[in-house]
Amino acid sequence: MDAINYRNSLYASGLVILFAVLGIVGGKWLSVAGTLVVFSAIYFFSFPQVSHERLENFLRMFEPPPEEESADATFLRRTILHRGGCTDAPENTLQAIHEAAKQGVAGVEVDLRFTADGIGILLHDDTVDRTTNGHGKVRQMTFDEIRRLDASAQHKSRYKQPVTVPTLEECVQECLKHNLLLFIDCKDSAYQTARLIDGLFKNYPLLYDTAAVCSFNPYVIYRVRAMNPRVITGLTFQKHFISCEGDCITPRRAGFFSYFTPYLDWIFNWMTYSLTWLICGNSFFLINKQSLSRVEVQWWRNLGVHVIPWTVNCEVEMRYFMDHFQVPIITDGF
Repeated sequence: MDAINYRNSLYASGLVILFAVLGIVGGKWLSVAGTLVVFSAIYFFSFPQVSHERLENFLRMFEPPPEEESADATFLRRTILHRGGCTDAPENTLQAIHEAAKQGVAGVEVDLRFTADGIGILLHDDTVDRTTNGHGKVRQMTFDEIRRLDASAQHKSRYKQPVTVPTLEECVQECLKHNLLLFIDCKDSAYQTARLIDGLFKNYPLLYDTAAVCSFNPYVIYRVRAMNPRVITGLTFQKHFISCEGDCITPRRAGFFSYFTPYLDWIFNWMTYSLTWLICGNSFFLINKQSLSRVEVQWWRNLGVHVIPWTVNCEVEMRYFMDHFQVPIITDGF
């Protein structure tokens, strides 16, 4: 987990613990006061979901045109390629987005980070080590330094020509050119993210109907909607987010503090299902495929929120989720 995500998840958990302690120590009056504070915050500082009509227009992008309707076309149109598609091309690159368009999928999911000089680029990790021929933390490198790296250096395809790390704006232009849906997974500073997203959506108004902004960090989503309430947003979620790594098994922390992380997970999960979606006005819930169930999908549908599981790389699972749960999926590729 990124430091900013970890810190804010602890803040959120701490808020719930505070009200619980007030109720236990101070009795019913402090408990009632705490409840009133929470509901007042929801009433005055939350954002409504985007209109049903706008969301329906967005969701139509997951269906093939009537003249092209077939089992294969429907399968592709309910598919979003993870990190732009990292099977046939280097992840989070314009080359990956171009390949995605050629395959006929509905859209791509990409990762947003910021360089030392404040440029928004496509990169998943907080370092350039895994995907490029460089070394170092993204936050400590300028855009020019990262631009000189080869983003295909670690990819199995080994492109003949070096592949550059693109900016988010270049990604936006490429997706609009190919009529692809764009899911932007935000990994960095909430304020920088909100400013960049607001500027891009105003410069490219088509994004309001073709792009969604997502993050593991609810505060990032909140800042985006505070700056531009018209943006469609979603929360990216994984159970055991505070206590475990992405495999939901490997502990993130060792030592004394690790005994408390399962309880913090429980509080964070409770907030996600009870408050976060309402305060942020989210329209999507991107969930780890291991936690997907029919009950989960129906819960969110009843709230007007659409579920998208990630990362679904088994074709049997892909078709099962699409056919039986009627949800699009995020995958690395085919």
